[in-house]
Amino acid sequence: MTKKKPEPVDEAIERALAPYVGRFPDAMLDIIREEMREYATTHPYPVALFRRLESTEVKESHVRGKNGAPGAHPVSARRAKS
Repeated sequence: MTKKKPEPVDEAIERALAPYVGRFPDAMLDIIREEMREYATTHPYPVALFRRLESTEVKESHVRGKNGAPGAHPVSARRAKS
């Protein structure tokens, strides 16, 4: 059985809740997850954003950070000093 790719809304919700998994009861996280999904799928701003995300193809960045870590975004020296 092939696992269905999560929708962008679900991916965003899971990323947002990741720091709280294990720190809060699962029942509480389920309620928060449900409220976040309701907001993200009914409010005009997130709906428009997620529609744009779904309609564009995102290409993987090949930026390598310090020590060659894949996916790391290097910080410019000018930004780091400010």
